[in-house]
Amino acid sequence: MLIFFKDEKNLIKNKQRVFVIVIFLFIVALPCMTAKTNAVPNKVTYTQSQIDSIIFIEVQKHIDTQLIDLKIQNASNDILKTYISEENNHLSLLAIILTLFTAIVGVLVPIYINKWHEKLIDERLKDNKAKIDTYVENSQKKVDQRIENGLQEINTSIEGYNKKLIEQLDFTALLIRALTNKDEDVKYNILEEIIKEYSGQSYVDIAYNCRGNVLFDKKKYDVAISDYTKAIELNPMFADAYYNRGNAYVNIKKYTKAIKDYTKAIALNPKGADFYLERGNVYAMKKDYDQSIADYARAIDLNPNCANYYVVRGSVYAMKKDYDQSIADYARAIDLNPNCANYYVERGSVYAMKKDFDKAKIDYMMAIELEPSLREMYLSQMEGYMKKVNKGKAKYNKKRTMRYRNEEFGNME
Repeated sequence: MLIFFKDEKNLIKNKQRVFVIVIFLFIVALPCMTAKTNAVPNKVTYTQSQIDSIIFIEVQKHIDTQLIDLKIQNASNDILKTYISEENNHLSLLAIILTLFTAIVGVLVPIYINKWHEKLIDERLKDNKAKIDTYVENSQKKVDQRIENGLQEINTSIEGYNKKLIEQLDFTALLIRALTNKDEDVKYNILEEIIKEYSGQSYVDIAYNCRGNVLFDKKKYDVAISDYTKAIELNPMFADAYYNRGNAYVNIKKYTKAIKDYTKAIALNPKGADFYLERGNVYAMKKDYDQSIADYARAIDLNPNCANYYVVRGSVYAMKKDYDQSIADYARAIDLNPNCANYYVERGSVYAMKKDFDKAKIDYMMAIELEPSLREMYLSQMEGYMKKVNKGKAKYNKKRTMRYRNEEFGNME
């Protein structure tokens, strides 16, 4: 029975069950007792005090039962406490043993592991040192071999470079010899020899360009264009070859091709002022004066101290009948080169077109003073402008022209 009631929770539940059963039996028995009394009037009838006594006795029995159960429960609790205390003592001892064991293992195991690691590291270091020594030895051999191969390649490259350098020096010497020769035929022959000897070299494009220039000077424009084209084929970035071929196209009046070549030369060398100048000249020939003036302006921006650029732009302004701009450009050209008689003549002509004959006369007088030998030419030119300006009016007769010369320019002789 003690074993059965060891579980405290089960004990409480059983007590509750017993109490409930007693109350239930009492409630069930009460109607039966009442029914018997009513059915058998001859039986003994209990008074209320007797019934209370019976109930009290039953309740007292139930209470006694509960007291017994409580005693059993207390005894069970004492046994359980004793058992738990013994178990706790055992567990404490076991915990102490485990703690000591863990401490010993915690000290000894790391020591063992450290020694094992040290041994393992020593072994691996020995193996690695052997591998490293082998690797270094092999690497050193490879490095030595590469150095030797590199030196051989360098020597070979130097020899090849020296050979090419000598060839280029010879080529340059022959080219200088050709270009410094004043005899065009001799110059042409030397260039032809150079092209034959160095035909396999990329730098022979210069010789083709130079020979094209010789042919250009001889006015053999079609043949010159062939040489320029060959130079461009060898070196598509050769801006001067495009420029020279453009000049040749101008002389055979292929203006569209000329503009195309000048444009390519400008793309390759945007700072080539002469490229803009020549393209501007072609635009002027095609009477595209605005584009021509734009190209001259770009040439002037790149080389603002070139008097000739102002002169050509001044001439185009004169073609547009923008005489003030034209005179301003000629004035700038004269500032840059005050000893050029032709600049005064050009500006004098513009003054004549503008019917400002007094200023025109001053410029022509200045030109005659600078170049007295050209007096008649300058006077004839001025007379021509005056006749053109006065077209439709009375023309100068020969006597009047002579009188004009003697009165206005006699003191220049």
